[in-house]
Amino acid sequence: QYTLCYPRKITAVAGNVITLDAPIPFSLHNSDSTVYFYKPEAGQYIENDGIEGLTLQVLANTNASGRPSGTALCFKAVFNGWARDIHILNIARNGIKTAWSTRVTILDCSISGAQDYGGNGWGYGYYTYASSAVLYRRCAATALRHNYTSEYAMTNMVVYTRCNSTK
Repeated sequence: QYTLCYPRKITAVAGNVITLDAPIPFSLHNSDSTVYFYKPEAGQYIENDGIEGLTLQVLANTNASGRPSGTALCFKAVFNGWARDIHILNIARNGIKTAWSTRVTILDCSISGAQDYGGNGWGYGYYTYASSAVLYRRCAATALRHNYTSEYAMTNMVVYTRCNSTK
């Protein structure tokens, strides 16, 4: 078991003690979970990447447990990304997901229908996971388990403007 922490800045290091400019919701004692710090290499990020004008019809795709699996469009470790005019029908698990990304803009996109409305992350339309500075503008979500979801400790500065969520 471990807890992830995303410090904005390490302000001091003295031996094995660090001082953070980031809120942690509990005091750190040996009995608490370990806190890992990870600094990605510059080459691990995808920068200035985008996609436009695409319609995806997701076919039934099941994993070993018999549940549909897969994400239609995923921004993972992306810095300065965008998606515009993307339409996704019949998602397996997630529609558009941002994971470990920052400065991502999603414009004029729509997601409709899910293959699985059950728990554990299935049926999420626009899924912001551990990402910051994400803008959703003029997006539509229809007939999903969760149309718009933001989750995990790093998620912040997420803006939804002129979006539609139905059913």
